[in-house]
Amino acid sequence: MKDERDGHTQAKSLRCSSRSSWNTQQALIGLACDRAWHTFISARMEQMSLHHEALARLIGSDKAIMLVASNLDRL
Repeated sequence: MKDERDGHTQAKSLRCSSRSSWNTQQALIGLACDRAWHTFISARMEQMSLHHEALARLIGSDKAIMLVASNLDRL
């Protein structure tokens, strides 16, 4: 009887440990994805800023920002 309880206790402990490891892994994957997305968006915003500056030199700042804003859904 004692061996059976020990077996159940060990199995329960392994399940909890496995679940905890899985939860930790999922949390780290989520953080990595968030970081990658942040890096992607930051690079995209920097490129938009560079394009806006180039357009501003050619057509003026007001027209440039209107042009960039009107094309945001295409980016």
